[in-house]
Amino acid sequence: MSDALAAASMISGQLSYYRMMDGLRAACARRNYENELTYLQARNDWLTRNLMRVCEEYGKLVDAANGREAEYRRHIADLEQENVNLKGDVAQAEAKSKERDVRAVQEADQKRDKYNRLVEDHNDVLRRYKTLLMSVSPEMLAGNPRLLVDYEVVRDSEFKPEGA
Repeated sequence: MSDALAAASMISGQLSYYRMMDGLRAACARRNYENELTYLQARNDWLTRNLMRVCEEYGKLVDAANGREAEYRRHIADLEQENVNLKGDVAQAEAKSKERDVRAVQEADQKRDKYNRLVEDHNDVLRRYKTLLMSVSPEMLAGNPRLLVDYEVVRDSEFKPEGA
């Protein structure tokens, strides 16, 4: 029986050793977990502070970029309005130019018509003068040297307009 007691005592000693080792391991593990948790908490706090700082910096950059974008959009809107105004000015200038060209063509047509009427009137007067000179007797022409010169000039002449 003493062997059994000795074996039981050994087993119970061994069990208590295992229990004690498990307790030590658990304590070490707890201490390691606590150290890890403390480290991770400190790391998390540092990351949170840096994240806040970075977000604040990026917020400033985003606000500045939004301000520049708004300014660019205003500038683009101003340029688009100026473009519309310039297109209107160009259209008005083209309309005025066409109107001026039409007026110039009309004036040229009127001047040409007036010139043609003057040529016709001149030829009509010349024909009447020629008819009148032809009706004068040769004795009267011989007695008046001026009428004789006019007769010779008018006899074979007809006024031709320029370009005809």
